[in-house]
Amino acid sequence: MDRRRLAVELGGFLFILLLQVGWIDAQPADSTSTYELEDLVVTATRADLPRSEVPGQITLLTASQIHNAPSTTTDDLLRGIPAFSLFRRTSSDVGHPTTQGVNLRGIGGSGASRSLVLLDGFPLNDPFGGWVYWSRIRPRSIRRIEVLRGGGAHLWGNYALGGVIQLLTREPDGIGLSIAGGNGETWSIDGQLGKRFPRGSINFEFGHYDTGGYPVVRRDQRGAIDISASSRSTSAAIRLTKTASGGKAFNVRSGFFLEDRVNGTPLTDNRTVGGNVAATFRAPLARGQWTSRAFVQLQRFESRFSSQAGDRSIENPALDQYRVPSWATGISIEALQTFANRHLFTFGVDGRVHSGETNERFRFLDGAFIREREAGGEQWLVGGYIQDAIDLNDRVRLTLGTRIDWWASRSGRRHERNLTDRSPFRTEEPANRSTGTFSPKGALHLRLAKDVRAWTSLYRTFRAPTINELYRPFRVRNDITEASASLEIERLIGWETGLRYEGREASLQGSIFWNRVSDLILNRRIGDGPGVVSPCGFVPGGGSCSQRHNIDRVNVRGIELEASLRLAGSLTMSGAYTFSHGRIARAQFDPGLEGSRLPQVPDHRISVGLGGRADRLHGVLRLRWTGSQFEDQMNTRSLSSYATLEGSIAFRLSPFIEATLQAENLLDRTYSVGLNAAGLETIGKPRRVTLGIHFIKEN
Repeated sequence: MDRRRLAVELGGFLFILLLQVGWIDAQPADSTSTYELEDLVVTATRADLPRSEVPGQITLLTASQIHNAPSTTTDDLLRGIPAFSLFRRTSSDVGHPTTQGVNLRGIGGSGASRSLVLLDGFPLNDPFGGWVYWSRIRPRSIRRIEVLRGGGAHLWGNYALGGVIQLLTREPDGIGLSIAGGNGETWSIDGQLGKRFPRGSINFEFGHYDTGGYPVVRRDQRGAIDISASSRSTSAAIRLTKTASGGKAFNVRSGFFLEDRVNGTPLTDNRTVGGNVAATFRAPLARGQWTSRAFVQLQRFESRFSSQAGDRSIENPALDQYRVPSWATGISIEALQTFANRHLFTFGVDGRVHSGETNERFRFLDGAFIREREAGGEQWLVGGYIQDAIDLNDRVRLTLGTRIDWWASRSGRRHERNLTDRSPFRTEEPANRSTGTFSPKGALHLRLAKDVRAWTSLYRTFRAPTINELYRPFRVRNDITEASASLEIERLIGWETGLRYEGREASLQGSIFWNRVSDLILNRRIGDGPGVVSPCGFVPGGGSCSQRHNIDRVNVRGIELEASLRLAGSLTMSGAYTFSHGRIARAQFDPGLEGSRLPQVPDHRISVGLGGRADRLHGVLRLRWTGSQFEDQMNTRSLSSYATLEGSIAFRLSPFIEATLQAENLLDRTYSVGLNAAGLETIGKPRRVTLGIHFIKEN
């Protein structure tokens, strides 16, 4: 490690340590911090509740923080929250969609999300694989983000193993247009158009993002086949709202997205096209309201993979996922009711159906694919929940709740045949199966002083294996991972306790947590190529064979701190730190794994920000540091720690026009994001500088 890098990393660590131990934080709405005093949040309890009364760690990002952040994509924006990470360190700029699964607090890194992501109350997680297409949501269309960890997520059911992220979109009354461009052949255009009427509104939004990307293989390992990984995405949505007498309200949102990617070599690329429709109806009750929601999500995915020579001079087709259709539909009904001025009662039922399949060609010999696979199935999820938040007195609130879910896996299949004569050589149709799960929660929230709150909570959450994990094998370069139709549901039992202070000039939020995850799904490495390795079949040289397995027990414990301090005038300093100590506690199928760190999860993550406003100028500077982590669960391949510096400047040219300059990885540091079994190293985003012009005219 060179001296300059060591100085940056140690400086960042000491900076945040001083901030958290010696200073207590406050936040104006336009600062880089993640607080806004007495904001109402909806994710934690499915009801409007002041953030100070939420019995759990929750981070809010306001519209000003989102639009002034030094990030061009939504996932990079969220990386400013250390508890947030994707499967890999790679930005969605160039990352394959299947690597964009979300985890919070280090609850197991994999392509499938272990956190639920919502858009205006509707799930964004892919119905086939659980990952999230971050290109669907452009930062300029978001007015608010709520990130809830631990307690409270139990109300949302599947995927909310580690928490819930809710993206709430803008409803402008006017027009907005943003155009931006920068190095790396990167440019974007975003627009919003809205009109409010006495009894309703109509809003339209669109966005397009295009980047030439960069070569993802480390420079000294590149060969003739290595080109830039790039991406292009387009999305659009329209929303209609209608209000009626008696407080009734109805809204419907419909949208589509299209994404194309080149994944670093001429023969590796992918494409996704999808659409969705969602509707919400609300009506008042005597002392509350009830809400019903319904949605339909459709999409089609295609992707190509290749087998690459060790010197990266040539590649051959290895897998062609030429058609992967999937869909999901769901409905929910919930009610909020207050009783005796001391009970906030929440109850509801919801149900979802997921379906998907992969159609792909594989085993490339003598210039052609010789085999074909069709694999997939469907899942049913039905649940009901009930929760009562009881004010025992004016200082103490007790929350008791539970959720019961039923999960069923149906119509599972994996059919493989020879393309030469269409003869089958593998036919698997696992029996339908179902199971139930119970997710209780108890929490105590204490008002210790005017600006000081404390909480403690016990909870249980779950995540069902995705259709992709159950039935579809996958390949990354020469590494092959097999599916497993016998995977069990992941279940988490957790505890946390925390303290929150919110003053006029400073605020601080901190918690300690402990989680035990049973049956966590990870990839078990079986053997290396070249040669036939069961159950993967032929594995090329430099490649490996793995299979998805349930790990008996994983323990994750940690600390989260968030702070912000107004230094002078509008100048604000903010910081956040997450320590997540995840270890495999029990693995009967391979006791040698016990004590190993969870793959793709660093122990330490830090973010430090400085922001302020002077006249028409607004600036943000942010340092992010991520500790070392392991690529694999055997802890044989290590990715070193790294730090990146980011910044943005916004200048108000007129009441309606603003110019921005954003810089990611300002020092242009090279850092590792992946390391395969053959030692091939992939790297993260280099320096990206983007200039934007934004026009906003509200009525």
